[in-house]
Amino acid sequence: MIGSLKKLEILSFYHSSFGDYFPIELANLSNLRSFDLRFKESSCPLRPGVLSGMKKLEELYLGGSIPIEGEDQRYIIEELNSLTSLHTFQISTLNPILMQILKARCLENLENFQILGTTTPLRGTGNQYFTRSLSLRDGIEASMLLQPVIKSLMKRTYHLHIKEAKILKNVVIKMSSCNAIKSLFPESVANRLVNLQSLFILKCVMLEEVVSTDARENEVTKTCKKLEFPKLEKVRLVNLSRFKSFTSQSNSGVVHQTLFNQVNFPNMDLLRVDGFDCIVKLLGKEMPITSLHKLTGMRVLDCSKLLTIAESDSIQLLQNLERLRVRGCNALEVLFDFEGINITNDDAEINMLGRLTSLWLRSLPKLVHITRMVPKKIRVFQNLKNLDVCACENLRYLFSSSMANSLVALDFLKVSNCESIEEIIGKEEEGTSEIKIVEGMKTIIVFPNMRRLQLEDLSSIQMFCSQNYELVFPSLEDLTIEQCPEMKKLSPRPPSAPKLSKHTREHYQFFDISNLLDESGGSPKEEPISNK
Repeated sequence: MIGSLKKLEILSFYHSSFGDYFPIELANLSNLRSFDLRFKESSCPLRPGVLSGMKKLEELYLGGSIPIEGEDQRYIIEELNSLTSLHTFQISTLNPILMQILKARCLENLENFQILGTTTPLRGTGNQYFTRSLSLRDGIEASMLLQPVIKSLMKRTYHLHIKEAKILKNVVIKMSSCNAIKSLFPESVANRLVNLQSLFILKCVMLEEVVSTDARENEVTKTCKKLEFPKLEKVRLVNLSRFKSFTSQSNSGVVHQTLFNQVNFPNMDLLRVDGFDCIVKLLGKEMPITSLHKLTGMRVLDCSKLLTIAESDSIQLLQNLERLRVRGCNALEVLFDFEGINITNDDAEINMLGRLTSLWLRSLPKLVHITRMVPKKIRVFQNLKNLDVCACENLRYLFSSSMANSLVALDFLKVSNCESIEEIIGKEEEGTSEIKIVEGMKTIIVFPNMRRLQLEDLSSIQMFCSQNYELVFPSLEDLTIEQCPEMKKLSPRPPSAPKLSKHTREHYQFFDISNLLDESGGSPKEEPISNK
């Protein structure tokens, strides 16, 4: 009898009981626009042909217990694809056919949906009305998440649940232009992201943290627990103007906002931080000592309040860093600050930042020191090959003389557009060197591997080094000095550069520099200065 109601537009069995027979006559309801099969109790199957007769159907609620008839259940996909006007869809089932249903083309343009791959009700999903929920909890293959329809649904969902984290390998999280979100996920979720491999967050202007502290955590747990992302390799955080910390727990009781503290990244190899207005420090003192031991590349750009890259309590975290690029950090005063670092009292030298090969500094108007207060027994930058410094208006020199002799691997040095720089090698900081210069004693600074030296647009520079050192460049082949009006010579003594015959000065005009070399044109025989 119900099949004769040709003009019927809405048919709902919501929370009703249904018998064992599903009438095929329902297929005659060709004008039906809303069909609700969310029974309270039912064991009758949805029979083939029922949905195909409802061409005008806009809302379909298949419920949580309705079985699908027949061994070959693919008919349900064909019938769903015939519903070209469908904009609301609901299903809750453990039936494996669900994954096939999610390939149906008609689901791509849904406005409202509740698709649950489980029979266990989720909080907030038992209501008659819903918005956009997608829950795939019981045995879904990770490859299914790459299906076009599922990707489309995930992009538009408001409530996404994927319970079995073990199915997700090489997880990549990308989030861009989510302008209302303040936190990405709670700590309870973060602890399950053991397979997170890459994290990219861009242009989320309200975001303050990645991991929020669970409200139910007690104070003892909060202070003792450290987060760990064991497989996270790449982190890119860009244009997050309100970002305060990776996790709010790490900044509790901290005066300055610190990006990373009480969090472990044992496999991170690449970090990019760009466009932060709140962060003052990158690394906190409570970072585990091995938390960044695989980090090889770091870029820090346009962080307006950042004061330093690393201090004495965090420099050792960067022992394997190979490449560092810093640009547009207007408050940055010191790149690496060693003041207060704890060292042993034995006679052995300590190598720090020893794997850094490339250092690129741009537009740092308040930078005063690349390194500061390096203790007597510490050597730095012994593998640095490329150093490029530009537009650091407050920088007066690059290195102290004792540190210069650590730069045994330096191949290329370029300094440009630094209006305050007076010399490349400056005087020692008090208490940081044991070098004693006796009157009449010749001392040497050697750059054994430097092949290219470029000094450009340095309005205040007078010499490469103004102290009474012999400069030796046994490998130097290319010397460029351009727009340095105050510079008359490299050092008080003629430098030794046996491979160099010409250099450029003032618009690339060449002239002979033999008068700047020592008489033999080779290296002097005196021993180079050391840090001891």
